[in-house]
Amino acid sequence: PAVPPAAPMITLRFRFILSLPLVALAGLVARGAEAFDQTHARFGRVLTSFVKNANVDYANLKANPVELDTYLQEIAVVPAAAFARWPEVDRLALLLNLYNAQTLRLIINHYPLQSIRDIGTLPGAAWSELIVRQGGQVITLDHLENKIIRVDYREPRIHFALVCAAVSCPPLRGEPYTGARLNAQLDERGAIVVDGDCKTNVAGVWAVGDVVRGHMLAHKAAEAGVA
Repeated sequence: PAVPPAAPMITLRFRFILSLPLVALAGLVARGAEAFDQTHARFGRVLTSFVKNANVDYANLKANPVELDTYLQEIAVVPAAAFARWPEVDRLALLLNLYNAQTLRLIINHYPLQSIRDIGTLPGAAWSELIVRQGGQVITLDHLENKIIRVDYREPRIHFALVCAAVSCPPLRGEPYTGARLNAQLDERGAIVVDGDCKTNVAGVWAVGDVVRGHMLAHKAAEAGVA
């Protein structure tokens, strides 16, 4: 009988080669789920390198964005199902860091600029850009904050953890949030000091109503009427 043509072997080899990128992508996703660094050390290096006294060196960050971009990519490949199995503190820590890291990326995308409010033509356009990749979705900063973080976690102290890069927002913390220390970190950021004129030690936040002079937690102050 005649020898069969070699085409099937060539086809199989061709299909195998085509499958390699899919295997690589699957491996990347698996590593994102299993080996994600819960200390957020990479983002910590970004903050250490480019944030001094709560001021961000956007010019140098724009020139050296590799660590920031890699960190955002590491978050993007964590599957939603794996993320859902994490302890709540780890999930919230990641989302807070994601919001702040993505805000940094948004600013350097448009840098130089005077204010984050200068981005786009409509009011609030910066928070409506589809730029946040998490759990297999691409969402906006506004959606991340108001439809996920505030709705799913109901943590009053996050007001002092989410940094919107505006003068009226809380300053950027010099270290990332981690699940292991999240409660203490939020208390540190959420603690405010009120003077006799109802002025607090947090920019843009004034105490009103029954808030009195002294040291108190922000979530308690909010119940008493902190703006």
